[in-house]
Amino acid sequence: MPLTLNATRELLARLGHSPKRFLGQNFLIDGNIVRKSVELGAVAPGDTVVEVGPGLGTLTSALLGAGAEVFAVEKDGTMAAHLRATLAVEHPGRLHLIEEDAVAHPIAGLPAARAADFKIVANLPYAISTPWMDAVLGGPCRGAWC
Repeated sequence: MPLTLNATRELLARLGHSPKRFLGQNFLIDGNIVRKSVELGAVAPGDTVVEVGPGLGTLTSALLGAGAEVFAVEKDGTMAAHLRATLAVEHPGRLHLIEEDAVAHPIAGLPAARAADFKIVANLPYAISTPWMDAVLGGPCRGAWC
């Protein structure tokens, strides 16, 4: 379940972090949005999922809980360090995290050999949605998108 608003604020304070407007950071606190995201993505055990901007890992945790292998790209170093110390430890080998710009790395370091069949489930920052989608669609032919 996602953190409550107060729990999110407390965790951000413990991390010494304030949401960065220029990154479009918004943190999920609504369990219904998380549940619907996993449900609408039809995420099942064994799926490969790309996530952009995992932040504190609320959606990431649900994706991993559904049995997916997650390739995530997070630009914020504080958030990436938090994810490495928590979810990457709890789900060894199933969370692949790169600390990069999602527009430059639109499929989060997913190896080309695995890029034929993956899903994208993300709480995508609005400010990068168009350039990120252009980068995804402008990349090499991928699976059903060919």
